[in-house]
Amino acid sequence: MDLLGCKNQSPVVTFIQAICPTASFMPISQSVCSGVPLTFISMSIGTGLTHTWEWFDSTAVDVTTSTSIQHAFNVDTTTDFRVSLTITDTYGCSDTVSYTITIEQPLADFVGFASDTDTTCPNTFQFEDASSLDVTAWSWSFGDGNSSNLAPPVQNTYILPGSYDISLTVTTANNCTDDTIKLDYIVAMGNPPVTGNINGPTLVIQMAQESYSISQTIGSVYSWIVGGGSILSGQGTNLIQVEWGNAGTGQVAVVETTSSGCIGDTVTLEVQIGSSTGVDGIGSLSTIFLHPNPTTGILTIEGAAETAAVYDIYGRLVLTTNTNILDISQAARGIYFVRVLDEQGKMFVAKVLKE
Repeated sequence: MDLLGCKNQSPVVTFIQAICPTASFMPISQSVCSGVPLTFISMSIGTGLTHTWEWFDSTAVDVTTSTSIQHAFNVDTTTDFRVSLTITDTYGCSDTVSYTITIEQPLADFVGFASDTDTTCPNTFQFEDASSLDVTAWSWSFGDGNSSNLAPPVQNTYILPGSYDISLTVTTANNCTDDTIKLDYIVAMGNPPVTGNINGPTLVIQMAQESYSISQTIGSVYSWIVGGGSILSGQGTNLIQVEWGNAGTGQVAVVETTSSGCIGDTVTLEVQIGSSTGVDGIGSLSTIFLHPNPTTGILTIEGAAETAAVYDIYGRLVLTTNTNILDISQAARGIYFVRVLDEQGKMFVAKVLKE
């Protein structure tokens, strides 16, 4: 107390200790698909916080007072991004924290190749996955109406020739997807042709000319091979003219190639060639006789004849009969060949002069 009776009072000083804010946040997932919004939740501690989010993906910085925010990252391939959060409280104090997240983007890709063991007609193709990342699901489209969800390798068989687009959609364990399509990726040649039987005589006379044919497929090319004779015309087509050589056994063979380059099996026809004076290994005239020879028109067959046919020197059929009388009176003068089959199926050939 002073002389005047007043009490001394000391001033009161209040000290306020500022608490620095602490930045913290958590993404809903550490990995997300490209283009899918990812939620970030701030768990920061402080008063009156302002959140500044920096994405490091060329987008603008987001500033908000909310404790949660969404952001979508768009990438062409799987990429890691650093996400940074800076918080500032009402006193101007701040703190920063960062996390790295993975933005997942698979890249769909595949390879295909012919899997036929016979590559003459590659109709069956095998496809294998060449995508990035660990793919867990596949969706294939083969361009011909067929599709598959099987894991590679997968196969598809093409029935028709042509070019085909192939597409693939892949999905990862995080349900991230990508797709790709390759235009005109597969060129299929179609099924091998099924060539029909060869049509033509199987019993002929030496030096005779005969026609042989098969059913035609538009666009196909036919390669003929003749054993025991020669091709006079028609090579490459479905109809040829053949001149037979010496007596014995001959053969006609053909291979069809389709317009797409697919080669079929070889089709053959065995031919027996008789001589103009006898049979030469096919039979004997000892049991079959023709008279008169020369003749003016009527020929009589002596022996167990079943059928008979008359050909001119060009191999053209003049007449056939199942009797023992041959009437060639209307035929022109010249040399003819008579082919006779007996009851045992043996063939006999004789040359006859028509006067």
